[in-house]
Amino acid sequence: MVLHNFKNWIGRFLKRDSGFTLMELTVVMVCISFITIGIPLVVQMNVESYLQIRSGKHYVQAARIGFRQMTAELRQIERSDQINRGSSSRINFNLPSVGGVDYNYSSTYKELERGGDRFVFPVNAFRIRFFDNQGNTISSFSSPRNDIWRIEVRMVVGDDETHIVLWDQIHPRSFN
Repeated sequence: MVLHNFKNWIGRFLKRDSGFTLMELTVVMVCISFITIGIPLVVQMNVESYLQIRSGKHYVQAARIGFRQMTAELRQIERSDQINRGSSSRINFNLPSVGGVDYNYSSTYKELERGGDRFVFPVNAFRIRFFDNQGNTISSFSSPRNDIWRIEVRMVVGDDETHIVLWDQIHPRSFN
């Protein structure tokens, strides 16, 4: 019985001479327009997300490379009196192979500079701490000191949504 009714309905539909109604055509056109508008928006959101993730990885990778280079140079310090100046955001020291090296954090521009040039960007926070042989923190100094035994460097890199903390302690064995 159901099959017979279905065949009758199909037969009436196929024998219809009037074609599609205006309402049917309008519904189809509206559906096609929604699909046409929606697909580019979805593609655009996916591309923007990909580019944002890619640029974030670029910043993190550049920060890791810069941080590694900075700590490698700090490890080349042979004696603590080679450190000319130090504060929580700046260190200036001499290396036999390079000469004077100056790292400075600019909180205004959110960047770490090396020798006055942008070295790592964006840096949300940066801190250098100096310690004596008893583990006491040494405050800022503007002339060479003989009592520095350990240097701690901490850098936070990223944007407002994601960030990474890079941290290291330098214990040069040849410090006095």
